[in-house]
Amino acid sequence: MKAANSVSKMALAHDIAVDDDFHLEKVDLPTGSIQKTIKDIAHQAFWDLLKEEFEEDPPKYDRALTLLEEIKEWLLSLLLPHQTRSQQEIKDKLDTELIRQQISAGTLDLHSYSQYIISLMARLCAPGRDDKIRELTAMKDIVALYKGIFETLEFMRIDMANFTIRMSRPHIAACSVEYERSKFEDYLKITPDGLRNTRAWLHRNRKETSASSASASNNVQIIPSVLVDAFIELLCWEGSHPWPETVAMDEQRFAEMRQKIKGIQMLSSILLVSLNRDIGLLQASPDFRNSVKEHAAVVLGDARSSEELEAVLPSVGAQ
Repeated sequence: MKAANSVSKMALAHDIAVDDDFHLEKVDLPTGSIQKTIKDIAHQAFWDLLKEEFEEDPPKYDRALTLLEEIKEWLLSLLLPHQTRSQQEIKDKLDTELIRQQISAGTLDLHSYSQYIISLMARLCAPGRDDKIRELTAMKDIVALYKGIFETLEFMRIDMANFTIRMSRPHIAACSVEYERSKFEDYLKITPDGLRNTRAWLHRNRKETSASSASASNNVQIIPSVLVDAFIELLCWEGSHPWPETVAMDEQRFAEMRQKIKGIQMLSSILLVSLNRDIGLLQASPDFRNSVKEHAAVVLGDARSSEELEAVLPSVGAQ
């Protein structure tokens, strides 16, 4: 578990540092999956019970109190540490003890609380959430209103997390090398032979040297060559060996690069064959070559496997 936590934190920092487009998104469970079914049933049961409590005579507010407490915590999580005045305002307005007293006295006004919450959300939300805030403002049904507030706050928390990531990225990028080295050392301390695959990977790409030239200085000199060959192997990876541990966090990126390289190879081959066969590569104007390339790229699409190419190449030829 400790090793998994170290690797997980290291992977997150690495992704933030190297991927300018890294951001968090709400996870949508697959439609029809048992997880989504259970989640939907549980959520709907909560809102149904909340409605039943409101319709009792006198109304009950047990779940409403729980809901307001959670909304308060979510609103506080949207604030930055220096926003102490807003933090205190939320704590005062959504004071749990005060709400309990209002429930006991029969004076609790959930619409008043919803108006305050929505006005605060309007101040805190990203511009992209303004339409949703307007929808909430127009809602009259109290259960649907609080359900909408809850759902919108969930998106706002993701927005806030992404904002924090964007603001922290320069610092994370500057410190990522040392941080990843530290976390990887922690991983190696509790993982026996944690570099086995990396050693095998580098040895495969080390050219044989004669005994007379196998000095320490020569070994140092061949390091760049070994690394170049090793990374070229990753770009031509066939999966016949275990993936090296030291580049485990970039395995998906290398897979994407391999797909792009393969696409470039296929497109180049198609252009070379077609232009040489028909009018000659040198005689074709740059505009014509670009036009052929663009048309071929569209038809080729994401086809990479032999079966996909066999299906799509006749269409490429027709172009």
